[in-house]
Amino acid sequence: MSAPIRVRLSKPLQAALGQVSGNTSAATRALLILGLHAAGYDLSALRRDLALLLAEQLDAPVMAALAALAEGRRTAVGQVSYTPAEPAPDMEVEDPLGTIGIEV
Repeated sequence: MSAPIRVRLSKPLQAALGQVSGNTSAATRALLILGLHAAGYDLSALRRDLALLLAEQLDAPVMAALAALAEGRRTAVGQVSYTPAEPAPDMEVEDPLGTIGIEV
């Protein structure tokens, strides 16, 4: 087993992992593999990890997507979309395009 990797997670991201499984490690690994798949990465080196995840207690949509990957089927996770929520009050948001002016 390799050394643990520490990652900072916001409270909402921690809550999302909790929805996938009570086992945060399994939830993180499952979503990481599904994200790699959605981004088009080769998962052939992760077959053992995928098999181990299929023995975990994960929510139904995640288990279905992992099972499809294990069987070599394409999954619906290939299309990823993101709708940003309103920023938290304690987060400073800076508009990178706020100083650009266009004259017509």
